[in-house]
Amino acid sequence: MDDSLKRDAARALAQRAAREHRLWVRPAGGIGEHVRPPQPATRRPRDERPDPAGAVERPRAAPAGGAAGLREREGDTPAGGDTGESFPRGAPEPEYGIPIAGQLEDPFPAYTDIAAFERAICNCRKCPLGQTRQKFVFGVGDPHADLVLIGEAPGAEEDRLGEPFVGRAGKLLDQILAAVDLKRGEGVYICNILKCRPPQNRDPLPSEVSECEPHLVKQLQLLEPKLIVALGRVAAQVLLRTSDSLSRMRGKLHDYRGVPLMVTYHPAALLRNPQWKRPTWEDVQMMKKTLDDARGG
Repeated sequence: MDDSLKRDAARALAQRAAREHRLWVRPAGGIGEHVRPPQPATRRPRDERPDPAGAVERPRAAPAGGAAGLREREGDTPAGGDTGESFPRGAPEPEYGIPIAGQLEDPFPAYTDIAAFERAICNCRKCPLGQTRQKFVFGVGDPHADLVLIGEAPGAEEDRLGEPFVGRAGKLLDQILAAVDLKRGEGVYICNILKCRPPQNRDPLPSEVSECEPHLVKQLQLLEPKLIVALGRVAAQVLLRTSDSLSRMRGKLHDYRGVPLMVTYHPAALLRNPQWKRPTWEDVQMMKKTLDDARGG
């Protein structure tokens, strides 16, 4: 190849390299060798730098997914080492998956007994409510219940006694059940979305629901109910992921992860507003009929 052809070839390669943002050099004895431009130096993490004395290599930190990471996620030891103080989070497993809509999947497959599951999570500290509660309110009733009643969260009396729906509201709920030949603990289970009382009985926060709802899903997975009844607007809105009013949610069957769900008034609301007792009675009659149909008559 004569000199003019070599120059043309080199020029063409250089122009092409410029378009591709690469650096081309012409080594001795040939053309067209491709090398990348020099890269700026990057600062390596402290634990990856060589020891100044060249004696001992510094150990690398444990990966986030290793045993140390699991202990920190579970709360056995606070980040930074052992300070002598324990932070139990109470989760029976370090990781869980929130089931997708329409499926009552099991977020804690290691547990097949509801009493064992209660013991596993009763010291939960996943959210700040674990620091302010008096008692963890898991739920109460028949472990093979066909009907599950779900409120939003424990109140002051529930927090004190560790049982859902006690006091005046609980007595009224028992009377409502008795009116259709049902009884707490006999084919009926009662619980709340949250297992700990929010301060001043405020509405549950989304962050609290996201931590506690998998526990409720596990309860339902173990109970295998034929019908769920959400007691009150807040409980219904949280479970159904809606902002609809209670009046719009009443009188129809909804679906909560594959289980039929109804909505009615909270017993405490009936104590403040007696005019709601009549529509509640309509809901209870529909509840009983739906339950009887599901039981096969």
